[in-house]
Amino acid sequence: MTAAVTSLSRIKVLVLDCQTTGATPERGSLLEIAWCRTRASAGKPARIHSRLVALPEGETIPRRITAITGIAEADLDHAVPAELAWRELRAGAPGQGPELAVIHSAAFELRFLRAINTEHGGGVAFPLEPICTLQIARRLYPELPRRGLHALAGYFGQHTPELKRATAHVEATVVVWRALIRELAGQGVRELHQLHDWLVGPAPARKAGHRFLMPREVRLNLPEGSGVYMFKGSRGRVLYVGKAKSLKRRVNSYFQKRRRVAERTLELLTQVRDVEVFETGSALEAAMLEADRIKRFDPPYNVALRQRDRQVQFFSPDLCSSSDRPGSRHRIGPIPGEPLLRGLGRLQRLLERDRASRIGARTVEQVLARPPEYLPDVTCFREGLALFREAHGSEPLLTLGTALWAARLEATAEPEQDDLDAGAAEEEEDEEWEWTPERVAAAIEWQAVHGAHLVRRARWLVLSSECSLCWKAPDRRQRRRLLTVERGDLAGVGELRRGESLPIPSGWHRSVRARQRFLDAAAYDRLRVLTTEIRRLVAENRAPRLRLGPDIVLDQSRLVRGLRWF
Repeated sequence: MTAAVTSLSRIKVLVLDCQTTGATPERGSLLEIAWCRTRASAGKPARIHSRLVALPEGETIPRRITAITGIAEADLDHAVPAELAWRELRAGAPGQGPELAVIHSAAFELRFLRAINTEHGGGVAFPLEPICTLQIARRLYPELPRRGLHALAGYFGQHTPELKRATAHVEATVVVWRALIRELAGQGVRELHQLHDWLVGPAPARKAGHRFLMPREVRLNLPEGSGVYMFKGSRGRVLYVGKAKSLKRRVNSYFQKRRRVAERTLELLTQVRDVEVFETGSALEAAMLEADRIKRFDPPYNVALRQRDRQVQFFSPDLCSSSDRPGSRHRIGPIPGEPLLRGLGRLQRLLERDRASRIGARTVEQVLARPPEYLPDVTCFREGLALFREAHGSEPLLTLGTALWAARLEATAEPEQDDLDAGAAEEEEDEEWEWTPERVAAAIEWQAVHGAHLVRRARWLVLSSECSLCWKAPDRRQRRRLLTVERGDLAGVGELRRGESLPIPSGWHRSVRARQRFLDAAAYDRLRVLTTEIRRLVAENRAPRLRLGPDIVLDQSRLVRGLRWF
């Protein structure tokens, strides 16, 4: 670091970020590191260097780390040893004294960097003098809902990709650093020594409430009716899409003082600059529109209903093969890219051919369709499969699943959808949970139930892809809202006049095969939303009526009975 240059805007700094496999060097290893050298006053983007780092022998990337970074084992084929990555980073350092290193949440990165220097630094003192942008932001912006890197970069107008990669984080940190320098200059902090004094000085008093980018009058002037709202960030980017019975009440609820708010929501609100709304005639129409808007804009803060790379699949009757298109062989579907059905097909062959002795670890993984770390050993699986066979023989698994679901319907007045997911999550929720043969047999039963449910749901969605629906609006006029669906898409909305019959769907005559051809992932989600909203109308006693053809009209009582199966 050149001693003569102490101006924060002109001083050259090292900006860096790390991704790791754990929270500390004792529980994980460095996985990726990126860095650049730049000045806050620089007029052009800095050149960013990055390296994937080879893991110690025998260590693998945890599944959750791959999920948040996108880095898989195959990506490490070109990784370099930690020693080489550290040497490359240090190669461009100034010759004298420690280098000023700008890091967001520096305490995390420093644990790993100090460990690398201790092991590979040749006894040299730690060569970085860290400046933490998170520490600065906490003092400058105490009223912001959140000051993490994603939130802060969005606040300053920088889009940060969802996958947490070191290069993108360095780019975001540069934007944050330059913005903080401008803000500090406005408070008279322009030199490095002034920054050090400011950081150790008394923290500013925090005012009550949060500071938001979106003007208060924007949300106070929203309409009261139902519809869809879209939170937008810098340059009009859609961050989140939601639906509401009352747009004004729902949007304003985000900005009202509450004790418990999800971290992800606070991160979102830090970046929201505007909101766009679309009024609809009912909450059901809002739900349908929401699904399509999510598909169209792929907002990063929505979890469900996003398109991503999702595709629906169509299966052969024996579940042994699948295709992304329906046909004479692949008649079962649409199924939303579900590996469970492939596992059921594999399991059905095992039961029919009695080849338990040939079962290996790969077969267990294929059948149970779970990550390797959540699988029983081969011996336990074989014993569980024997118990299952003893109880159910080689009965077709989809038939068995339907029978088991029927038994659940008799045992409970209204089984919850979450029941289908309980078996898969059980071992993850209980740290002391262990596989036993009995639990293997129960897991196979659960798969049969879930698989049969997916197939029944597919049949229902094919039926409802051509329909008309009416229901009572929640007002004193007792209006009846009307919605029509054609080819799995919303074809029209309006009101059904008194004495007018529910219209016959225009595509009621289309065959199952013809309907399956236009049921992609977007149509699948759209019809699932429609089914959920019909359930709500039934629960609210809105007297829904669903017409599937000239002679097929389902009133509320028939919907109550039928929807329990789907």
